[in-house]
Amino acid sequence: MKRFVHLLAVFALLAGILGTPAYGAQDCSRGCIPSTYPCPSDCYEEDSPPGEFIIADVLILRPLGLISMAVGFTGAVLAMPWGCSSCTTHRVQKELLEEPWNYTFARPLGEEEFDPGRRY
Repeated sequence: MKRFVHLLAVFALLAGILGTPAYGAQDCSRGCIPSTYPCPSDCYEEDSPPGEFIIADVLILRPLGLISMAVGFTGAVLAMPWGCSSCTTHRVQKELLEEPWNYTFARPLGEEEFDPGRRY
């Protein structure tokens, strides 16, 4: 059994190593995600924010987003009984849980607003 686990681990590592170059020839199109696979420079948006906005976002806005998530979670716990009785739990979920989450984690660095319809 131990030998089988070792062989399975070796096979998984080899499959990962040998499968990685297959992504190297992948063409990038507009809207590719540079953090997922390396893309040519034309995949980056021209209107990217300046570095100062990114630093301010990381040092100020993201920590405030974490605080708003904690406040939103507390508010959701307190508001959920009334949301259940009035069948509006989707509003509680969207306004108090999803929006702070998207602002903190799904919004691109340096952007002030999160547009869920936009492909980043």
